[in-house]
Amino acid sequence: MPKKQRILPAATLAKLQKLDSDLELDSPDALEIDEALLEIVSEDLPDDYDLLEDAVPARAAFWAAWALELEVNNGGFDQLFLNKGPVPAAVALRFYTQYGPADVADLLGRAIKALPGGVLPANYDDMTKLLTPDDHRERERLSNVLNELDDNFFERDGVSLSEVRLKFVLAHSAEFFKVV
Repeated sequence: MPKKQRILPAATLAKLQKLDSDLELDSPDALEIDEALLEIVSEDLPDDYDLLEDAVPARAAFWAAWALELEVNNGGFDQLFLNKGPVPAAVALRFYTQYGPADVADLLGRAIKALPGGVLPANYDDMTKLLTPDDHRERERLSNVLNELDDNFFERDGVSLSEVRLKFVLAHSAEFFKVV
């Protein structure tokens, strides 16, 4: 039996809508809502990231968008791939391709193309094999490309990823909030 989805109260949605109308989606209050959403969504997702696409699509997309930012900020694209695997990377790529910002979709797409074979593998185990090639030159090439993409991610400016996620949540509010 699937877990019952946890949701935030309608009052939180009203607060988020006000922050959006006041153009304050990068405020501390907005970040608090973004983090609360991550917490409830994370608890409802499968433990096996290879099954992420079996989750509610809007929630999986929100979580994958968050996972990209957290993992890349913490250790780079290789950490995203090693810690989360191919399915969250694919979901994050679809999210950022559809909702922006385009530079993040481009960086993730380039990180995927840098992998041996240039595509995401089918599962987590295959991903770990790809990221640790036997050939020393291939390991060095991959490391150099991913490090450069990490630097580009860290240096990016423009719209905050939190703002993009929160606008997505507003557009899909029934998946996240108790709407009466």
